[in-house]
Amino acid sequence: MIRKLLNIINNLTISVKVGLMLFIPLVSLGAVLVDNLQRESRDLEEVVISIEVVNWITELGDLIYSLAIERGLSIAMLSGERVEINRVLLNYREKIDLQRDRFHSIQKQLELSIKDPTVQQILSDFDLALSRLSTVRQQLDQADSGTRQAMEVYDYYSFINSNGLHLVQEVIQKVRDGDMERQLRVVSALLWIKERAGQERAVLTRIFSMGEL
Repeated sequence: MIRKLLNIINNLTISVKVGLMLFIPLVSLGAVLVDNLQRESRDLEEVVISIEVVNWITELGDLIYSLAIERGLSIAMLSGERVEINRVLLNYREKIDLQRDRFHSIQKQLELSIKDPTVQQILSDFDLALSRLSTVRQQLDQADSGTRQAMEVYDYYSFINSNGLHLVQEVIQKVRDGDMERQLRVVSALLWIKERAGQERAVLTRIFSMGEL
């Protein structure tokens, strides 16, 4: 059997013999090239996702900070400084509405890139709470000064921001680049610090307005 196979090979033309000799190396080279292309494609996809995550966290961080300022201004307005605070508050509301629109435009792209059930659920809860913003503002504008109204405002804005910050933490876990993940975790920690400081300012604003200190 082997002798017949050798005879067949010996009877082949030189070009065919050369082709057979190169066949296995070429197939191996092709497999290596395909593997490299797939790896580069995955790396490129991870870079794109990382860039999207950075842009998204930047927009969300700005939105959360602005909501924290709106929380403080809203509580100050309920504390009896309605006329003075109202103009500043209206300007901030316009700014936040623009930030919300930018955030949603980036969010749609991120949803296509990160299809994680936990992220999707927290994002859905955040969107639901954020969709009530206009209603809360209308109720706030019609409300009288009082501790109950101030606490409701405080709880609403704090709930939105905490939800948003938990969302940031979940999204960061999807970043595979170790260096970028560590840097984003630092950003997340700073956002939490700013939010805690904003909560304290809002509480102190209410306390000072009541003359308890």
